[in-house]
Amino acid sequence: MAAGFGSRLITLRVMNRVRFGTVAVCGFALAGAALAQSTANVESHSGVDLSAIDKSVDPCENFYQYACGNWIKNNPIPPDESGWGRFNELFERNQKVLRNILEDSQQHQNRSLIDQEIGGFYESCMDEPEIEKLGTTPLRPELERISRISNRQELMDEIARLHARQVDVFFTFDSTPDPKNA
Repeated sequence: MAAGFGSRLITLRVMNRVRFGTVAVCGFALAGAALAQSTANVESHSGVDLSAIDKSVDPCENFYQYACGNWIKNNPIPPDESGWGRFNELFERNQKVLRNILEDSQQHQNRSLIDQEIGGFYESCMDEPEIEKLGTTPLRPELERISRISNRQELMDEIARLHARQVDVFFTFDSTPDPKNA
């Protein structure tokens, strides 16, 4: 009898979770639909892109298509990419923001020590005529040291030296969560 009661209790808990999940999803979908209808011409201040919503889709039938359908239609995968999504957009946006910060620091190096350091570093990296003029000259000592390696011990020493300078040669060390015990 105790086993029967326990299994019925588990079944009731599972059913209640399924019911709650269904009610929650449909509730969010309906709230989203109501919000989308009431704010059709209003810019979202929450960060939710209301123009991404495909109102021709029933959110209880296909919530993903409802929530993202217009974005998918309006944002095909670029020909030079294997996939495209919101995180790609976010990455591209962040790259533009970072570039603007670097260019602003480059133009205003007299504003602060940080602007001087960041702006000067960026300026030195972007000085393509000087980089082309120097060619591989700055790398020559490293390349010569590598070309002089003649035995296994010298190779291991050079690998260790490069790793100490954060140049990953042949392998890298890092840490990741255990997939079985994150």
